Amino acid sequence: MSGDAVALNPDWERRYAEEGYFIVERALDDDLLAALRRDADTAIEEERGRLERGEDRYVPVSELDDRYVISGFVRRSAAVRELVFGPLAAAICRAALGPEAFLYSETFVCMAPRNQHGWIWHQDSSYLDYVGCGHYPPNLGVWVALDDATEESGALMVLPFSMLDVRKVVPHDMNKPWDSDEVVDFGRKDGVLVPVSAGSIIVTSGALPHASNPNRTDRPRRAYLLQYSQQPVVKEGKPVQLAVPFLCEGARRSPSLDEIRR
Repeated sequence: MSGDAVALNPDWERRYAEEGYFIVERALDDDLLAALRRDADTAIEEERGRLERGEDRYVPVSELDDRYVISGFVRRSAAVRELVFGPLAAAICRAALGPEAFLYSETFVCMAPRNQHGWIWHQDSSYLDYVGCGHYPPNLGVWVALDDATEESGALMVLPFSMLDVRKVVPHDMNKPWDSDEVVDFGRKDGVLVPVSAGSIIVTSGALPHASNPNRTDRPRRAYLLQYSQQPVVKEGKPVQLAVPFLCEGARRSPSLDEIRR
């Protein structure tokens, strides 16, 4: 799916409204997928070095030789910017958010082979509530599989809106360990497994409960997670994370590095 225009898929909009997620199969071409994998490997090695040196973790859930969450590559990588601000991302944002969209965050989310920790059931926009910004609409999540995501490797599990009608953020107790079921209780855990092939994208509402088990394979499970918002998420006059304009009245913008680095 390349070129300067990607047609709006009406099924995306319907499934997003009814279920809280949709899938874009094999969305990335081979060259972009390979470049993003190289960036993910670089991010992992840099994070491993920080953890080995005992440096403060930008995201406190990173664990040495277990799982890694690394941000900042949108400022460093042309391949990342090609994805984040490309025509496919624009079509996804139009379907889910409408004509206005801002880049809110971007992170590599990777599991080491045979790791110990997956991700408990949670909502991505719980962080907005935690920092006092729960009045903003839930963000849009764009989860890009850089490796095949299977039941064995820790594919996403979701609780679709048709199964559990939770369309707003439920408070999460961030003082509990992030591998503890005490963080939040949705009343059920019998979610839907969403296995996808490498290069596919799972698009989720920030209010969609989801989780993943640890990676039980001998290969890494690498992914890249983007979040977009309908408007800048601001607290005390400053963006909570990023607030890079992407869609303006439906038109796609290619932000400059200066805009991204602000």
